[in-house]
Amino acid sequence: MGLLYSKPLEIFNLDFSTEWSPTPKPCPLFRLPFFALLEVFKSLDPIELFILSQCSRKVAHCVHIVGSKKWKLTVYVGSKCIKVNNKYRLFIIETTQKSSWRYDKNLDTWFLEYQSIGNSKLELQYVISQVQTAFKCPVTSFEYNSVNKENLMKFKSCKYLKLSLSLTMHDLDVFMREWKTGSFPNLQYMLIVRNRVRSTGQILGFGKFNLSRRDGRRRLVIDENLSVDCSGGRDIKADNGTKATMQMERVFSDSFELFVWNN
Repeated sequence: MGLLYSKPLEIFNLDFSTEWSPTPKPCPLFRLPFFALLEVFKSLDPIELFILSQCSRKVAHCVHIVGSKKWKLTVYVGSKCIKVNNKYRLFIIETTQKSSWRYDKNLDTWFLEYQSIGNSKLELQYVISQVQTAFKCPVTSFEYNSVNKENLMKFKSCKYLKLSLSLTMHDLDVFMREWKTGSFPNLQYMLIVRNRVRSTGQILGFGKFNLSRRDGRRRLVIDENLSVDCSGGRDIKADNGTKATMQMERVFSDSFELFVWNN
């Protein structure tokens, strides 16, 4: 049973600013002993917890203890949306008015209406940082329609990547050499389509023909809601011993997939 936003949270200033007020309004909830407060947290949904984390230092420092480190964040860059646990959504909307938060409990959706500063990507990065600071959990997947190879190298905390962009065999080779060093420790699966592939290029010494072969089927379980099939390709190993498989052209012509095995 969660908080009803219209009553318990109405005493808080939900403006965009995260600076702590020098004269905060008292709230009986924050006077509870530590363990009693944790029991209250367990009854709240992620959006309610985040709202409270922005209102109290005490809450901000202990929200993650309820297990939020295991939560999943999905970021939809084009629509400026952050989804928590594939259910609760946070949308960032530009406005000419003073920045503020708006919560629609019926939709499990939270809206940040912010005064435009001319850089919506910077605003999204700032909000992602706030959410990660409160919950101590990584972004597990991105949906990003304008990514390039430089951006790709920054997704080091992602577990699942599905991208539509143009990369050459050389670009993929550079990425995979970086992966071998352990720079993407959380990555379990990656799919890239629309590659500009030439048959003369190689990825970690393997040509397109080797990576397109079919020789059996294995299933990679990413989480309880997502699994993908691998039907060939070439097995590789990272410097730390992590095993993976690279495969091309299973999904689309010139598509590239990386499967990172759990054992």
